[in-house]
Amino acid sequence: MIEKSFWSQAVLLTGLVLLCSLPALADAISPAITGDGKQYSKDVANTAYFGTGISGRLTEASNLRFEGEQETAAANYDIAIKKLAKAVQLDPADPTGHILYARAISAKVRSSRSPDPTLLALGIQEWKLIWHHDADLLEQVEGRRETRSLSNLAKAIAKQQKEHGVESQVATKDSPKKL
Repeated sequence: MIEKSFWSQAVLLTGLVLLCSLPALADAISPAITGDGKQYSKDVANTAYFGTGISGRLTEASNLRFEGEQETAAANYDIAIKKLAKAVQLDPADPTGHILYARAISAKVRSSRSPDPTLLALGIQEWKLIWHHDADLLEQVEGRRETRSLSNLAKAIAKQQKEHGVESQVATKDSPKKL
């Protein structure tokens, strides 16, 4: 009986050692997602309510991410995009903010009969950022899928506009291949 206990503990210890020696695939928060100095929002932090300093900004960003996600679910895309842009501006290193922001943009683009080319290009850029820099593999896959989907939409819009004699702003100004 003592021998079985010893061997089971030895196997468990060996398994833990092997598990600990595996390389970590990614950080919990990807340091590569910063927005590269991009200004997402011109709204200033609400220091009167959340306080000053980094903890106030991070708390406000967390609150805005929650509110933005709720607004997206309620199909209030303009409000959601504004709140999530401010959340990303306050905490650019948090991938969740970027993902929620990109989802709100995609939802607005898909719900529109004539999508705004600037918003479409912004959605492609944001999803591409997630695709290449996010720490979570499932979100990277979502970023890749959404980048391709929105790029195909941009190409279809450009083709339709070309057939009707209108130059596409998305295809010329912010081509998905150049992003």
